[in-house]
Amino acid sequence: MIFDDPVQTPEGMAALDQALKEHPPESWGALPIDPEVARVEGQARLEALRGIRAAIQRVEAERQAQVEEILHWAGEEIHTLETEAATLEHDLRPYVRVLVDTDPLGRKSASFPAGTAGFKDDPASCVFDDTEGGEDAALEWFRSAKRAEFIGVVESVKRAEVKKHLTVKNGRYTVPVLGEDGSVVATEIVPGLRCVQAKDVFFVRPSKPRAKANG
Repeated sequence: MIFDDPVQTPEGMAALDQALKEHPPESWGALPIDPEVARVEGQARLEALRGIRAAIQRVEAERQAQVEEILHWAGEEIHTLETEAATLEHDLRPYVRVLVDTDPLGRKSASFPAGTAGFKDDPASCVFDDTEGGEDAALEWFRSAKRAEFIGVVESVKRAEVKKHLTVKNGRYTVPVLGEDGSVVATEIVPGLRCVQAKDVFFVRPSKPRAKANG
């Protein structure tokens, strides 16, 4: 293989990779480009990005249309099959009941070459009786009986409120300590919390293509 550009040789590529590791693009700083050149070059790339994103939207729209069509078809097929299955189970039930009721060993199921069918008890469920006050009445009773093992407590830090109301100093959230006259006499650091500042995030927002004039 012939390399016209020395950077394209294996040694050159290795040297380029090493240089990028030692000096990543984030450390380059401002590029020495004339503002007018930067505007022209930026416009060209934004124009290309706008076209690509428009193509992505078209593909997404087509994908969504196909997904909806498939889901509609699958929904109808599954509904038909589930209806047939429910009908068969309904028809099978009395035959299994006869076999279970006449089983000399008292078994609650019957075996067939194609499988097994039978009856089983549903597990008991605990529900609140609203006619007697429901959960509030039960909770109050457990409290008065000092049976804390039957009372659930869920607590968590409201981080959104922390960000909204607490002051950040040196990356830590602080709470003011008030004196007797109501003035701030000190601050306390909230343990277990730190404020991590978000870095600048590069964004691109291409404008919408202009509609072509008729005629």
